[in-house]
Amino acid sequence: MARATITTVFLAVSTASAFAPERAPVDLAGYSHLEAFGIAAPGRQHPSGAIPSLPLAEAPSRSFDWVEKIAGVGARRHNGPTIPSLPDTLPTGGSAGTSKCFPLLNGSSPLVNIFGCQLKCSYCVELDPAGKVLSSNATCAEMSSGKAATAKGGHNVTTTIYAAFENMTVNSLGGNATHADCNCALLKLQGPVGCTYRMATCSYLVLPREGESPQLLSRATAWSAADLAGSSARSPGYEDPLAGVDPSSPSGPFEAYTLAARAFQARPDAGVCAKPAVLPPLVVVPGLTSSSLEYELHDSTPPPWAFWCARTTQGWKPLWPSADLSHPESHAFEFLCWVANIQVHFDPTTKTFGPAREGQKTRPVDFGRTDGVPMLDVMWSALQVAGWRLSEDAFVAPFDWRLPSVAQAAFFNSTKSLVEQAAARNGGKKVVLWAVSFGPQFTLSFLHRMSPAWKERYIAAFVATSPVWSGAPAAMTSYVSGYAYPGQSADGLSSGLLKNLVRAVPSLIWAFPRAGSNRTVSWTRDDVLVATRSRNYTAFDFPELLGKLGVSDTAVAEHEYLANEPDLADFAAPGCDTLVTYGVGLPTPSSLVFADQDVSKHLSPPTSVMFEDGDGLVPRRSPLRSHSWMAAHAAMHKSLVHRAYPRQQHAHCLGIPKVISGSPHFKAAEPENADECYRGVLEYLTRYA
Repeated sequence: MARATITTVFLAVSTASAFAPERAPVDLAGYSHLEAFGIAAPGRQHPSGAIPSLPLAEAPSRSFDWVEKIAGVGARRHNGPTIPSLPDTLPTGGSAGTSKCFPLLNGSSPLVNIFGCQLKCSYCVELDPAGKVLSSNATCAEMSSGKAATAKGGHNVTTTIYAAFENMTVNSLGGNATHADCNCALLKLQGPVGCTYRMATCSYLVLPREGESPQLLSRATAWSAADLAGSSARSPGYEDPLAGVDPSSPSGPFEAYTLAARAFQARPDAGVCAKPAVLPPLVVVPGLTSSSLEYELHDSTPPPWAFWCARTTQGWKPLWPSADLSHPESHAFEFLCWVANIQVHFDPTTKTFGPAREGQKTRPVDFGRTDGVPMLDVMWSALQVAGWRLSEDAFVAPFDWRLPSVAQAAFFNSTKSLVEQAAARNGGKKVVLWAVSFGPQFTLSFLHRMSPAWKERYIAAFVATSPVWSGAPAAMTSYVSGYAYPGQSADGLSSGLLKNLVRAVPSLIWAFPRAGSNRTVSWTRDDVLVATRSRNYTAFDFPELLGKLGVSDTAVAEHEYLANEPDLADFAAPGCDTLVTYGVGLPTPSSLVFADQDVSKHLSPPTSVMFEDGDGLVPRRSPLRSHSWMAAHAAMHKSLVHRAYPRQQHAHCLGIPKVISGSPHFKAAEPENADECYRGVLEYLTRYA
């Protein structure tokens, strides 16, 4: 299931004078609404934790986690500076011309860690009598190799230190670097079927422009795993990392190994690693929070607790990802505007969903292309390494993940057109739909709405990776208490904020554990999901549970409506060849235990968590539900295959590279069999070429 950098602008308390005439309404409405989200009002604020993703998001953050294991900074979402900005004036008691030298400290350690390189750095400055920096120089030495680099500069000490870093990574460690260098690693990547690459990927720090963060630059060289001493191919600029580089558009590891693989595929002696002559056109459907969203306002009245928010926008504006949820208290007023815009309203009379604000429109970004789903960059690179070409025979169908299938008419229409266009651009070949995590449910709903004749004409197969057919306790428990399972999402985020954000997303109610009589594929009356001192709650008790939580006047009606919507209630077969892949063998949360007497609006944090078998986020019983399609598919002469992968984490069947050797600072990002699922999917897809 997602993460890109989320940025919100929030008016600090000291600037609240702009709202002085409205001070009382802000305090009574805005601040009280902040506290409903678990954000302390001014004077009682406290720092929160990391940028979250919602429960069941297919962990695009894990893609970036892999990059950070290799580089120490983000690939596309450039993190902040790796060292603090230093003042132009330093304390001194000396006279003009005094020189002072300082070690560069990283926390309590004298070592600075960049790309896994342990650098010991220092800087010296020439000061005037007032302590103002006149000039500076810096030196960095890499501890394992003993290589050193220096730089000279002016009064901006930070820029001088960055110049030393750049000299170190580009000059001292760059140019014909090997995977043994501290800024490099040797990776294992899956290429076309039958081909595995070994690839040395090296990352460099590019000096930032004034006021900007340092940029990440990566280069790679590829060999066929069958012949490491034989032919190789490199991404552009490998020998001279900065040659022809535009620092304003640096390339990360994903781009580097994609370019290296393409270069190798073009070699006349590429063999099994050559670009496949034929591949089936592919449409990928991402999961929860992966799709970027944008919104437009036209004469839209904000809610009373956010009355200061804009009523009309000039064109489309980013909605997701856009808000800095890690520290909303520092930008509270604009955070509340974002809350007003992200919320979805359910009308129990008309049974319809829409923006909570009248006059608001919302849509996914860049439908059909990968720019609208940046959180899955690792997957787009993996597909290109395997031979697909984005926007030629590989496409993406993003969607507004806040809405359940009954409100996805626009997505269904757009996806139908995209499939037809993909087939037309590829000689009329049928299209494979590959959906991940939350995506399979929406893809199944799409196929339910297409006629058998249309599916026979356009659909080759449907691949469902880590589906949530029967729901998952993770969706319910976050909704109930704001609890996020460690390592899955929202680490450090206040439970109040997570809980209220989850409740603004109706599609998560659609993902509540599904009540049934077969414990193998559903949750029975014996399966406790929420336990309190006075009573237990099962999937059959959700209406009562929601009522006691006092979520909203429509929450109970919303759940009853979505629990009975036919796509997942009737669960008809998709009507095309289908492959279902999922992980097993990992402890997966199944229920929460509370010390409270009963559930209420003021439910305490859970005291313990119970577990069952699954992929770490979704229990095994959920993907197993599609075994019920066997008879229907046999009657239609369509195949149905289920494949379980031991210790495969949720939605990690994405072609994530494996670090196999290099600097001691690098560690394997995935289990030994991490690529087994992805390789199996590739082999399945090529059957339909």
